[in-house]
Amino acid sequence: MTRLAALAVAVLALTAGCNGITSNDGARAGADGTATVTPAPGPTGQSFVNTGSVPDPQTLATGHATALSRTNYTVLIRERVTAGNRTVRLDRRQREVTRNAERYLLRRERTTRGLPSNAIAPVVSYWFDGSTVVSRVGANGSTLRVYPNTTTGPLRSPSDRDYIERLARAFSLRRANATDGVVYNSTRLTAPESAPSSPYVGRQRNASVTLRLDRRGYVESYRYAFDGTAPRVGEQVRVVREVRFQKVGRTTVTLPEWVERAREQHGVGDEDG
Repeated sequence: MTRLAALAVAVLALTAGCNGITSNDGARAGADGTATVTPAPGPTGQSFVNTGSVPDPQTLATGHATALSRTNYTVLIRERVTAGNRTVRLDRRQREVTRNAERYLLRRERTTRGLPSNAIAPVVSYWFDGSTVVSRVGANGSTLRVYPNTTTGPLRSPSDRDYIERLARAFSLRRANATDGVVYNSTRLTAPESAPSSPYVGRQRNASVTLRLDRRGYVESYRYAFDGTAPRVGEQVRVVREVRFQKVGRTTVTLPEWVERAREQHGVGDEDG
């Protein structure tokens, strides 16, 4: 298998299910492999946040991505699938991202009890530094792979820009009363074809979305939920995806020990990545 093909397979392993319930001033790592980003000036507030209007989907998503691109941040994602009182799948993901997504670290843990696993390892981690992708997979993280000379990371939009735009297109958003920040929500799925799909749940029902924005223009959290049928098992399930953007301007992206170990195993030096 070629290096490019192997990377494509690895990226699919990470991103399967991510769309369902799935200026170059970023700091460079020092000699110890730690990329500590000095907090950038606060993101410029978007006009729709201050005027009370509901933005169009592209404006909302672009404003979010632009605001976060100027600084460093952490993304926490929890995606839970329940059948009755049982949790049949639980995904936890964390992303630590530098300015302009020049470097980021991804971690994912999955627990499955009753739904197909899609052959994804229970633990997946990725490191990207602008020129190299290093992956760590397996229940104990024993499998390490290095993909040098790779300028594109495993995620198309680490800030979830595309996901947020799809949600905004799928729902008829309205502005809700909130004492802090700005909140848009909806239970009207007016364009279901635009809604993020799920690899393990069929047609969505009883869908709802809530997006909470910081007044500087980025989405600080969102919640997307719906009912559906798991096609392979025919069971009615509830899917809830909750995402938080935190430590904005205060995230430190540190080179993991296993990245250096992977480079040594595969004979890839720092000059290659």
